[in-house]
Amino acid sequence: MLLLGLPACGGGSAQREDQAVQNEKRSAQKRSAEKEKQEDKVHRIPEDTETYEGEPLPAGRYVTEEFRPTMSFSLGKGWTRGGPELRDAWDIREVDNDGNWLGFLNAEEVYKPNGSGGLEVAPAPRDMIAWIRTNPFLDSEEPRPVSVGGEKGMQVDAIVVKAPQ
Repeated sequence: MLLLGLPACGGGSAQREDQAVQNEKRSAQKRSAEKEKQEDKVHRIPEDTETYEGEPLPAGRYVTEEFRPTMSFSLGKGWTRGGPELRDAWDIREVDNDGNWLGFLNAEEVYKPNGSGGLEVAPAPRDMIAWIRTNPFLDSEEPRPVSVGGEKGMQVDAIVVKAPQ
């Protein structure tokens, strides 16, 4: 009887260990599936990104209707929100390199030089490229044609060369 009891106890212990291993595997699979589901989710900008403040953004597809035409893009791992989210601007940066960032701006207002060295707030111009090119506080390069997602537009790089007094 003692001989039969020992193998039965040993068998129960091994069975419990097998059960624990199987439970851990199921938990790992569930976590992996949840992570994949999160990465497959279409994230809405800016709404979804508020959820991840201070944390890396999940890899996946991002969509915003803040711009016309509506735009979308995909992110790999390693990106986070760059700064405070503003009504007309949103930016992201690479977690490991602050030098790599991407910003989106849908300007509703601009600061217009008033001729006496100051600035006045004005509605955003219809032709933003022309406004940038003629602004005395900016030094801009020649605009060049670009296409994003089949939509044609112009790109211009500019830097601030002086500030109003």
